[in-house]
Amino acid sequence: MKLLIDLYKISSPTRKEKEMIRFIVNRLEMMSIPYELDKHGNIYATKGSSETYPCVVAHTDEVHLKRNANYEVISLRDELIMGYDTRKKRFAGIGADDKNGIWICLKCLEEYEYMKCAFFMGEEEGCIGSNRADMTFFDDCRYVLQCDRKGNGDFITTISGVELCSRNFVKDINLSSYGYKTTVGLQTDVAVLKQRGLDVSCANISCGYYNPHTSEEYTSMTDLCKCHQLVKHIIDTCNEPYKHSYQPLFRNWMGRDRYSHYYHNSETSFDKEESALAFSSDIADKGSMQKNEYMCLLNILSKRLAFDENLTVKEIMEIYKRQFPSLRLDDYESAYREVMG
Repeated sequence: MKLLIDLYKISSPTRKEKEMIRFIVNRLEMMSIPYELDKHGNIYATKGSSETYPCVVAHTDEVHLKRNANYEVISLRDELIMGYDTRKKRFAGIGADDKNGIWICLKCLEEYEYMKCAFFMGEEEGCIGSNRADMTFFDDCRYVLQCDRKGNGDFITTISGVELCSRNFVKDINLSSYGYKTTVGLQTDVAVLKQRGLDVSCANISCGYYNPHTSEEYTSMTDLCKCHQLVKHIIDTCNEPYKHSYQPLFRNWMGRDRYSHYYHNSETSFDKEESALAFSSDIADKGSMQKNEYMCLLNILSKRLAFDENLTVKEIMEIYKRQFPSLRLDDYESAYREVMG
């Protein structure tokens, strides 16, 4: 638990991640694990020598602002962990999204003889780091796992229409024995890697944090360890590459992949909201409009509610009703529950 609490104490807002990057690099050097740090701030670690590697990735930034001197990490009976501002006497976010993922990466690097891990900067502002990542790093990977999902039972196999993995991969894992099930999720780094040409299966996994992007964020150690055990099970049992190629779900009348603009901008960060709106306005299949507007709304709210957490569902609907004309009040209520947990 000490490693996890040390991670929670580090302040790492997007583009101000140097302290977290330094911590990870120091940890890798302490374990004598070779790594590369690119000019963007992404870290690539490779332990051991093997023809193929299991791979786990995480992101180094968080949505919470810089910690102050009154910030403390509180553990209740070694089970629930949360942040607290002792001067203001109120809860403060711990950045478990995605420090829980970083913890799992570092633990796997400690535990396995052969392992690859990548740590991406800037996920919270549009997956900046993974959009600029060196894709050759993944050429010898069997699969790529990311632990960047709230709760304790989601195994994300589709993100906004982007299929992440093969059926054989899911079948071989036997998710139900670990209390997980497949579902769809929100944008994160593995979806970007998949669209950029990653040719093996990947997934995003619930890793025990709750109330993400809010001051009431907390981690259940039981649920985080459950995720860790699932990842270890996959590493122990899935010993061959699980090939899977990206196929876009929708194409416009010119045959161009509409997700390429939504996920990939190799030069600059982009605004999630504008990208989502551009995507929703250009879907050729009108029968799928409501579903696609809903997925775009989810991506927008995942960022908006991090800073406007007091917005009500009716206020959100008033803001976005012109942009998403096919959505009804119950759609907004469902999206709100999905983002806020």
